[in-house]
Amino acid sequence: MADKIKDILKDQKGSSLAFVIIIGVIIMIMVVSLLSVANSDFTFTQQTVESRQAYIDAKSVIEFGKIFINNDMAELNGYQLEKIEKQNQLNALDSTDPDNQVLIASLQMRISQLNNLISGKENEYPKQIFGTKNSVTGNIDDMSSLIARSNGDTTPLATGKVILGECHLTVNGDGAARVYTFNIDVQGLRRELNYKVDIPVQADSGTGSVSGPPVEDAGARNTNIHVAGNKVKINIQGEGNEKEDSGGVLSVEYPNLSLDIGRNKDNNSKFEWMNGKTLDMKAKNIYVTAPMPTTGVWQAEFNLGDRNITETIWFKQNYVQNNGSGKTNTFKAKTIIFDKNLTINDNTNLNIECDTLWVKGDILINASGGTKSSLFINAKNIIIGDYTNNLNGNIKVGDRSKIVWTCSDNIWIRGNLDLLTNSTDFSNPDNSLTAKNISIGRASNPSNVTVKNGTSVIWDCENFWLHGDMTTITSGSHQEFKNIVYFYSGKINLSNNCQISVTGKQNSKNQIFVGGIIPLESIAYNLKIKNVELFQCNGDFGLKQNSVLELEAQNILVKGNLTVNRTGTLNINTQYLDVTGKTYIDNALMNISGNGTLKARFNGYEQYNSTVNMTGAEKIIFGNPVILKYDNPPTLTLNVESDSIYLNSSGGDIKKKTQLKYSGNNDGNVTDFYFYPDQLVFKDWETDRTIKPGKYQSVTGNKLEDLPLEPLAYNSSPEWLPLAVILLNPAEPSVSIAWSSDDPVDPDDPSEINKRGTEKYY
Repeated sequence: MADKIKDILKDQKGSSLAFVIIIGVIIMIMVVSLLSVANSDFTFTQQTVESRQAYIDAKSVIEFGKIFINNDMAELNGYQLEKIEKQNQLNALDSTDPDNQVLIASLQMRISQLNNLISGKENEYPKQIFGTKNSVTGNIDDMSSLIARSNGDTTPLATGKVILGECHLTVNGDGAARVYTFNIDVQGLRRELNYKVDIPVQADSGTGSVSGPPVEDAGARNTNIHVAGNKVKINIQGEGNEKEDSGGVLSVEYPNLSLDIGRNKDNNSKFEWMNGKTLDMKAKNIYVTAPMPTTGVWQAEFNLGDRNITETIWFKQNYVQNNGSGKTNTFKAKTIIFDKNLTINDNTNLNIECDTLWVKGDILINASGGTKSSLFINAKNIIIGDYTNNLNGNIKVGDRSKIVWTCSDNIWIRGNLDLLTNSTDFSNPDNSLTAKNISIGRASNPSNVTVKNGTSVIWDCENFWLHGDMTTITSGSHQEFKNIVYFYSGKINLSNNCQISVTGKQNSKNQIFVGGIIPLESIAYNLKIKNVELFQCNGDFGLKQNSVLELEAQNILVKGNLTVNRTGTLNINTQYLDVTGKTYIDNALMNISGNGTLKARFNGYEQYNSTVNMTGAEKIIFGNPVILKYDNPPTLTLNVESDSIYLNSSGGDIKKKTQLKYSGNNDGNVTDFYFYPDQLVFKDWETDRTIKPGKYQSVTGNKLEDLPLEPLAYNSSPEWLPLAVILLNPAEPSVSIAWSSDDPVDPDDPSEINKRGTEKYY
């Protein structure tokens, strides 16, 4: 038996070996398959990541291009609209009239200038986009390395910069029909991606006409209010016997009737009144065809309408309020219309509550000798001026009077706003205007705001348009702009001891555009601008004696000259500062800080007897000429703390031993100092010293003479990044929306494609 078992075992040895071999082969095949699958998955993942990175790079080039496209379109749109406006004015003039020749020449000159500005901006295309790429991966090294270069710009590029894209521009049409088509072609990257957008010239949205004001009820009842003895009586057509006042109050309530006071039927309609009496009238509609009584109204009060009953209160003649003694008239309705002027005389108040208020004439609260009156308005929309016929809309508030307007939506003022309050209590401002949007004037009809002696105003709105200038006159005015998202105005003219502050809305990218900051009269201005992404001054920016400045904006662009003379302390906190005009600082203390990220450029810099501190900077560029002068003893200090400093020595004037301090981002750290293109020779009886052009690497010092004798070679110009901000361009609301719950829809463009432009990636 044992032998039999042994034989069986011997017979199975061969089969066991074959079994083991077969299993081993199967395992090897499985391992190889798994490795192949794993490698395939890894390769797929790697390709996916690389593909996504390639797309991100290409998309980043396009997004960078969209920034300068939006900025250029903002400029082109403004030029085109002004050109249309000037051309319309020119076309309206009689060219054969000798009295028109000066104006015609002026308009023709401005149109020519605008044509040059338009063609100059258009001829900047094609623009090329450059950046640096990683030599191994081919990806963009750093998105902040992207720069744009205009057509014809031959400025040498920094080492390593390669072309990554090109933006072409084609133009069709003219004037308001002009359409700009931008094409961005991404180049030199692993992913091909192109972009195209069509952008038309945007029409002046402020020129819309009123499209839907209420229509007068043809069935309104003739209403006669007259004096009989010591009573005031009312007679309403079809309502039987007259009714007279009781206890000095005439109460009238007809919620289903429309009443027309003083409509001239049978020459017997009147609106008369008696001193000290009160009218309380409620009706479906109240039309005041006769003028408001101005005699027999001393200490009287008129209360018209009810928010739950009255649809319209409509004054057909000039409204003159003359009740005096601090008395108040109160009007309440869905819509209130004044066909002509609204005048409030001395020591008189008017309170209005409605959805829409429309004053077609002017508002006058300026009685001789001071009025001490007030106009309170609580509404959704306020329209001042006849936008249908392009007339009126001026507001004049006299000594010791005030306006307090609170709107949920919009305030439109077609004409000029003139405020004189003579207040000294700035903690409780007399005048305030609150709305989502405030629009004053039009591009085609500029209007001005004048704030006079001791006047205090609070403007509380998200969007503010002033198509004209703002001027402070005489002494001590105070203006505060709150919760601003978008601010646009012409020149801001400053006067003695005026205070102006503009504060951006929290958690929002806020932008301010002004035509200029001009020191108009006297001294000691106080200017505060805070919490904004962009402050752009399109003209000169000036401050003088004893003035102070607090300017906090992520980006600051001054397109004119920056001039400060004998001022107090001027503090500027920003990450980007570009002064395209000349900078002139005389007997001032200026602090410019950037928290380690400041990039600043001055296109010509002059400093006299002043102290200027530029700290927390990555790059500071001083364009030519650079002039640093002081009296004896030395009273000039220029302290620059930046990782890199560029000083153009061409045509400049810098004295020996001038306190030009230079160091790195933090005081004491080293900086790279670029001095170009000309040498500077200091000569005196002690010794001559030549400051040679070149790059002085890793240096600190207190004057130019502290620089090393021999610099490194530098034969280029500093690279400057364009403003990397997408400019806001909110649509200025048309007055037509005051009569509807929603914005009107263009029947020819219901999706508003023609307004915003079409985008395409391909």
